[in-house]
Amino acid sequence: MKILYIPSGDIANPTCGCAVRSRFIYDALCRLGEVEVYALPALENETIVEKVFRKLTKVVCWPLGKIPEELKGQKFDAVVCRYVLNASRIRAWNLGPCYIDVDDDPLTAFDSVESKRLPRILRPLGRMLAKWGRGYCLKKSQGHWTIDELPNLAKAPSEGYRIDSPRKQQLMTVGLMGYRPNYEGVAWFLEKIWPTIHERFPEMTYKIAGKGLPRAIVEKCCAAPNVEYFGFVEDLDALYAESLAAVAPILSGAGTCIKVMEAALHGRIVFGTPMAFRGYDATLLHGVEMQTPLDVTRALDTLRSLDDDQRREVEAQAMEAARRLNSFENFSETIRSRVVDSGEKRFPSCVEHVERVEDLSTQSL
Repeated sequence: MKILYIPSGDIANPTCGCAVRSRFIYDALCRLGEVEVYALPALENETIVEKVFRKLTKVVCWPLGKIPEELKGQKFDAVVCRYVLNASRIRAWNLGPCYIDVDDDPLTAFDSVESKRLPRILRPLGRMLAKWGRGYCLKKSQGHWTIDELPNLAKAPSEGYRIDSPRKQQLMTVGLMGYRPNYEGVAWFLEKIWPTIHERFPEMTYKIAGKGLPRAIVEKCCAAPNVEYFGFVEDLDALYAESLAAVAPILSGAGTCIKVMEAALHGRIVFGTPMAFRGYDATLLHGVEMQTPLDVTRALDTLRSLDDDQRREVEAQAMEAARRLNSFENFSETIRSRVVDSGEKRFPSCVEHVERVEDLSTQSL
């Protein structure tokens, strides 16, 4: 097959969750044929209508986009796009059968994240346009898949990683901190949860890793006791190895939180919000759902009360469950069946999918 792939992020050096998923999809597509990767350029030469549409919807570009000059006249056996936005920008369905990795559903993302950036009076209009833009693009595509059908994978630790490394009394959070759901979650944790943890466990520290944390929240980190912000960390394995547990304080967004899976693969218990565990079985991964400070302090008391053998057993069980779920073979087979067998295995209609996803997004708010 001759496949055109429109990724998101740098698949040669995937340092954030969206780029990690993009890389895994690329690796799966390479099993199917020759893959040409097209990196979308920055938005430019927008018309006034296109700019207003993008500003109002935030997550869905003008669905009547343009085929780039370098792709005109070419035809592909399949065009695979990360996100509805990428498909809409280049009218991917005009280059061949188009398959969209919905991942972060645009309407869910609009409701939980992007609408907050709009004046309240404009939110109904923005949502209406986002819904129309998404529906238009999905109807034009040959097929699409969501995170329910193609769960996120995480990068496994290196071969030299030791689950039983000496531990510090330390919690950690890692993620792309320029992404609104990540930095808002960290701000919430620092304000609502961390003071109670520090009062109960004054020796406990909290380390935050990831580039792009807004200055106002960096200042909160500096003002909070026993909190350190490191920016980009090259050796995540070392940070996981020395930490007692990981924290995923996600309050908004769409898709699954890849850092929950990453932490479990490193054999670390995850303290996460209900939003962070969406799409995962928290019990299977031995995760702890946190909604109040008491949820965390009780779980930390239990975790600290375990002897080394007991803690290793719990962490090993979480790691093994994560390894089973984090199967590239299953991930690759799902993509193969969708792209290669689409002629025989028809997808659910896009209208049915839109209605189902809208129901789910409404339930999550």
